[in-house]
Amino acid sequence: MSIGIVYALVAAIGYSFRSLLYKMVERHGFDRNLFLLSYRIFSIPISLFILKLSDAQSLFLDFKSNVFSLIIIVVLISYIADSLYFYGFSRIEMTLSSIFSRVAPVFSLIVSFLLLHEMPKSIAVFGIILIVAVSIWVAKSMVSKAKTQNEGRGVIAFIVGNMLYTLNGTLISQIYAVSGGMSFVFFFSLLTCGIYLVSSIKDGSFSKLKGKNVKQYLLLFTLNFVAIISFFSNVEAFGTILVPVAYALTSFGFIFTFLLSYIFLGERENLIKKIIATFGMLIGGFLTIS
Repeated sequence: MSIGIVYALVAAIGYSFRSLLYKMVERHGFDRNLFLLSYRIFSIPISLFILKLSDAQSLFLDFKSNVFSLIIIVVLISYIADSLYFYGFSRIEMTLSSIFSRVAPVFSLIVSFLLLHEMPKSIAVFGIILIVAVSIWVAKSMVSKAKTQNEGRGVIAFIVGNMLYTLNGTLISQIYAVSGGMSFVFFFSLLTCGIYLVSSIKDGSFSKLKGKNVKQYLLLFTLNFVAIISFFSNVEAFGTILVPVAYALTSFGFIFTFLLSYIFLGERENLIKKIIATFGMLIGGFLTIS
């Protein structure tokens, strides 16, 4: 089995647990900016440590000016994607987010075709049609019953955020070929730390740190640890296997997300429809990587 596939599966499971932990952390008053700032601060020394272990001669080895330009583009896209993703994720059920996350590989195939000229097989096209059909059915049968208008906006924001993550995956695969995964993680984390520090100061996030107990901080630390493993594995997956395959495999975590939300969050409304949608997305996902 390709090591890239292993990394993709680790990322898939990790992102599922990250979703659950984020829901729990959010309930304790830690917002998006604090989470993203803290875990990217932690990822800086860890990426440097891994680089040291791998005997990398220099962070700048084989770097070219256009690579740094791509990293800056990835940073900006990531900030917009994170804002939309977590806005949407905070306003819809975790089970629904797991279903809609399967829409992203569709855009991955399209982006890879346009930018990398990776031609999808005919069977993958059937998978795309199935995923889109299930998404429309879910949107009509479940999201239309949303109690608030914010939930409808949340679905749109979540899907658009995932689309932007797909574009980033394609760019990361290009950067990885020149710089290596951990070099990219270091510079990416360094730059995004500055953005989220400014955002955290502007929205008063640091005031929310007061009055938290040890268990709440431990929960945030656990979320950071899971997020770092997921992020590192995701970068390695996109750098070592084809982008559509990497995205399809990493997003298979939606199955674990569905189970975790059922077990720990008690999201049992429209359960039969969600199970049908999950199986439909699973079949469509397998077709896209066949």
